[in-house]
Amino acid sequence: MNDRLFLAFKGHNNDQVWYASLGTDDRWQTHGAIPGVTTSQGPVLVKFKNYIMLVYKGQSDNKIWVVSQRKSPAWSAPRAIPNAYTTLTPSVAIVPPYLYLAFKGITMKNIWMVRTENTTDWDALGSVSGCLTSKGPSLVAWIVE
Repeated sequence: MNDRLFLAFKGHNNDQVWYASLGTDDRWQTHGAIPGVTTSQGPVLVKFKNYIMLVYKGQSDNKIWVVSQRKSPAWSAPRAIPNAYTTLTPSVAIVPPYLYLAFKGITMKNIWMVRTENTTDWDALGSVSGCLTSKGPSLVAWIVE
């Protein structure tokens, strides 16, 4: 797991989410489909608190789901993020100590936010005032070093 670049993607002819990794030898290793993970949109990967987290919109519902792994090729069971529903790919960014998740709502054009400090408990932050969209939003953290 050390010093690797990870790639996750929706399958070309199916709704499964697959992943691969690139090592320091510049060789890709395909790991296959993540068990129990299907989506109708592209997934999002992020490293947070020594976990690799994959966030995705469910294939057969509008829930936003998360799976994670830590020092192992085994992924956690999918967990729905409370109060998080979308029809598009969500976006993530880290501003320590939180991981933020932004997404377009399912019935309105509002942009909604949730956050976690520990990968399992999520706080609903509500909609972003004055911000409407027809597509998925994008987040980035600007942290002065």
